[in-house]
Amino acid sequence: MIEKTGERPIPEQPGTLRGVEMDNLTRYAFALTYVENKTVLDCACGVGYGTRLMAAKANFVQGWDYSAQSIEVARQHYSVPNSRFDVVDAEKILPKTVVYDTVVSFETIEHLANGDHFLLEIRQILKPDGTLVISTPFIDYRGFSGWAFHKREYTRRQLCFLLRRHFAFIKLYVQPAAGLYIAPFSRRFFEDCSTAQTSLIAVCSNRPCPAVSSSFRQIARTYFNGIVKRKAKDWLGASGLLKIA
Repeated sequence: MIEKTGERPIPEQPGTLRGVEMDNLTRYAFALTYVENKTVLDCACGVGYGTRLMAAKANFVQGWDYSAQSIEVARQHYSVPNSRFDVVDAEKILPKTVVYDTVVSFETIEHLANGDHFLLEIRQILKPDGTLVISTPFIDYRGFSGWAFHKREYTRRQLCFLLRRHFAFIKLYVQPAAGLYIAPFSRRFFEDCSTAQTSLIAVCSNRPCPAVSSSFRQIARTYFNGIVKRKAKDWLGASGLLKIA
């Protein structure tokens, strides 16, 4: 049994998406643009539902997490033929046995004491033209969250400065507290997003980053048209983007 601390999303029923918050699902829906027909790493994958979701589009997805308990749940309930789960601590030297097209790492870097070392390790397992999709809560207006699990939190400028040490191109997005959509960064929108749940999402590469897919834009559009959380979740499931057999 995995302890529920409030920090790690854990489905109420293993093998399903039941109980997973929409902000987590929306981030993985966003990532689908960058994983189709790719070799993908889900770094800090938790119990593996996001890895499973991306495996529906990717050629292969590797899930890493430092928690042996989480990886055991992932292997039992979210494994498919084109996925694999292994215990790997993102704070240490990362295995270099595979070079990935895309690395996805959501709400991870704030848990690490040395974000620069983490990004250096990621660069070494990414193809030269590969893509990193990363997210973290931002603290521009609220200050440090006080979460016991967070070792370092970032302002927008701090995060961008760190990412630009490793990548030539960065596209920045904002995910508001409601979590149901992700919008391109804009100053006015950013200044309205000052709650503890708001995240920055960065798409990073050494080549120009592709735009998000039309499918994801449709998800955002349904939200803006007033679809409530339950209906938005139903739409995601009906679209096939977030369906687990």
